[in-house]
Amino acid sequence: MDQISNAKKLGVIVLAAKYLANLKIPFPRLISAAARLLGVSRKTGYQTAQRIEEELRDRPGKEPGEEKLQREVFLLRIQNQILRYRLEHEGVRFAADGSHLPPDAKSLCVRILRDFKGKLSLIDMANAIGVATSSLSRWDTEADSECRFPQKPERRGTSRHATPEEAKQVVEAFENLEEDMTLEEFVNHYNSLYEDAPLDRRTITRILQAAGLYTPEPRSERKEDYHGKFTVYFPGAQVAVDGKETTVHFTGESEESVTVVKEVAIDIASKAIVGDVLRHHEDAEGVERVVVKAREECESLLAVLADNRSSNTAAQAQAAMEEHSELGPIFTFPYHARTNGYLEGFFGLFSRIVGRIEIDDTSRVTLARSIVELVWRIVICLYNRSPQEDLGFKGPAEYLKTYTVLPREPAEQGTAPPAL
Repeated sequence: MDQISNAKKLGVIVLAAKYLANLKIPFPRLISAAARLLGVSRKTGYQTAQRIEEELRDRPGKEPGEEKLQREVFLLRIQNQILRYRLEHEGVRFAADGSHLPPDAKSLCVRILRDFKGKLSLIDMANAIGVATSSLSRWDTEADSECRFPQKPERRGTSRHATPEEAKQVVEAFENLEEDMTLEEFVNHYNSLYEDAPLDRRTITRILQAAGLYTPEPRSERKEDYHGKFTVYFPGAQVAVDGKETTVHFTGESEESVTVVKEVAIDIASKAIVGDVLRHHEDAEGVERVVVKAREECESLLAVLADNRSSNTAAQAQAAMEEHSELGPIFTFPYHARTNGYLEGFFGLFSRIVGRIEIDDTSRVTLARSIVELVWRIVICLYNRSPQEDLGFKGPAEYLKTYTVLPREPAEQGTAPPAL
């Protein structure tokens, strides 16, 4: 034992702590204490542990015959379940992209993942099933404790049945109005009167319609109230603001997903990003801060375009838009939220480049590898898309795919001397 260096000793302790943690055996601050006693930094210990693990992994015959046989048995059991399912459900294909799989097939995948977790790696299970590891991980987070997928909520919003007393209160409040109000204003007015039992807009609309007090305008008539086509002026004159939710999936021992919101401002004419703020959720303070940043970049800012969500229409957000632009806010037209689509292309590009964000926070080594992998994925994508003058102002990826090889070129290259 005396011939082993202190760095290797600490590396062995790091590996031991890693597997003890998998067994739920707590050893608080074991690595830090060992590092102090051995006089070696924790960083050196983790690096040495990684090298030891790689050497053991690459060593021929490292897996005992019994363990190797057990692994093959587990893989055969998985493949047997998949084959049995495919025989009972003709036409179902387990593809690498996981697309078009019915819910019961995804439930089977999740059940296999949970049954063999700790016995096989995620990659082994995904390969045996025939699906991508990212799809398998995502389905595991979406499924409940019984491996079933909850029904998606109704997208059109929710409402509830009002009691006869509440219906009477709505009618009386409407009839006692001293001035005309829009339906939205009346909903806010009623809920301010009955804060302990508020009603949503759909419920109040049904009550007023049943009492003959409200008749919605036909959509054809509503279109007459729309403004003309939005006109884009010079760069720096108008900005659009919107928020993008991003979820980070931690895949260590304690799996967890964290969602944050990036509020972004874009100059409409030049399409330059002129402001961004990271928040836990979309709120008026985030809108205010991104508008202030946009104003610092655009000295001649005339107006701010935003959709009608509550974070944008809040008094704090509107005050910021009015203070930092000449004309103040311009909100998207009713029933046409997509008229503020200036950031949608950027958000779509973000999703395609970044993809699903998975961070393995088991140790600093796995955390570092996850971050570096993500950064490189982004940099490579941007490099392949960046126009280059010597490629005819095309990106390398586009140039590669669109280049047409002339018949004479292969022959010329075959006779040409090799380039140094």
